[in-house]
Amino acid sequence: MSLTFVLIPGAGTDPGVYGATIAALEALGHTGIAPPLPADDEAAPSDQARAILAALPAERGELVVVAHSLGAFTGPLVAAEADAAGLVLLAPMIPSPGETAGEWGANTDQEAAIASLCERFGPPDEWGLEAVAEVFSSLTM
Repeated sequence: MSLTFVLIPGAGTDPGVYGATIAALEALGHTGIAPPLPADDEAAPSDQARAILAALPAERGELVVVAHSLGAFTGPLVAAEADAAGLVLLAPMIPSPGETAGEWGANTDQEAAIASLCERFGPPDEWGLEAVAEVFSSLTM
């Protein structure tokens, strides 16, 4: 059975990071897509979901939505609208119903949680590959 995986990145991450994942999925006989998201940093999850839904191929296998980090705000919207066979959330930041990303950050005290990381690496949108690798490898220990 051929599956189509739609890959949704987290905040500050370009969908292009999924190049190797898409190649690996294709080698297994599946399809992987990582559609571009609206360039506006203030785009609502519903705006992102509409852009992703518009980019889905008409001819596809069963759809599996994979959403990383803040992509968890958008992934469930895409999965519900596209009647996906599955939804995978990777290191998700899961909102309460109707909660915005900004509200989520305040409600979870994200600023305090990443303060020491920001002291070392600067703001998350400036983290390079080395910083990201160190941050995520330290989470698995």
